[in-house]
Parts: sequence; structure tokens; C-alpha cells
Amino acid sequence: MTDQPTNRHQPGKPRIDLSRDYERRNWAESFGVTEDELKHAVHAAGDSADKVRDYLQMRYFIKRLEDYVKHRKPPSPAR
Repeated sequence: MTDQPTNRHQPGKPRIDLSRDYERRNWAESFGVTEDELKHAVHAAGDSADKVRDYLQMRYFIKRLEDYVKHRKPPSPAR
């Protein structure tokens, strides 16, 4: 048994630190979102940059799908 605490973060995997202004600004710009949207994504998905990216892509897909459903034309009635 080792005395080392288990490290849940994998080395080399980028993490998002919301406590640093420059990191918030850089990550938000990198993902193409506002800092508030980034904060929401980090709180929802965790601080892993990969998980935040996946979360933001999912949100974008869902919004596009909702817009499509909202604006599509109803099918024509059968004659």
C-alpha cells in the first residue's frame, strides 16, 4: 500500500481554473463562448477541458435541434 494520495487528475490533461481571470478569458475565447457560459459549463461538466468541450458541443447540438424543430414546416395533409 502506498502513502501517496490517489490523484484523480491525469497528468498532461488540461484543466480549467476559473479562479484565474486570464484562464477564464483564454478558455472562453478558445471555445467561442462568453465567460459566463464557460463558468456554467465547468460547473456542469467539471474542470476537464475535454469534458467542457464535449458539454459545449452537446449544448450547441441541442440548441440547433430545438431551432430546427421550432421552425420546420408541418407535413402536408394526405389527400
